[in-house]
Amino acid sequence: MSEDGKFVFSFNEERYGSAAYDTREEALAAAREEEPDGGTVFTGIVRTLKLSDGVPIRTLDWWWETVEENFWEEVGEVGELPKPGKEAFEELRAFIDEWAAKHDLHPKFYRVDEVVEHGPVELSPAESQPHGEEADVLQNDSR
Repeated sequence: MSEDGKFVFSFNEERYGSAAYDTREEALAAAREEEPDGGTVFTGIVRTLKLSDGVPIRTLDWWWETVEENFWEEVGEVGELPKPGKEAFEELRAFIDEWAAKHDLHPKFYRVDEVVEHGPVELSPAESQPHGEEADVLQNDSR
């Protein structure tokens, strides 16, 4: 998986490669080397994800309400719990990440942010000339 903060490239803005580069310019140069015909390239910054990123605070609020409702059903009014603050939920999210790391449960994918579209490159006449067998065929056809 690519490192957080590194740059990646894509030719369709949907699937990014696993190779990561230190700068956007390096990612763009690697894309142009891989696809020298000069098509559109997208570059962006890798943002690795942790399991807790999929557990927003509102989900933890819902979870806490569910726990409290279960206690109310079990013991009645005395089952009311104090409402945890944001700091308590942040600690719970940290615990979720520690647990996920211990059991290798963090996502193996990443998000790409700050995507920039780099338009097609204009090829010079020398670069647009056919090479190899294709050049031989064209030369033979013109005789």
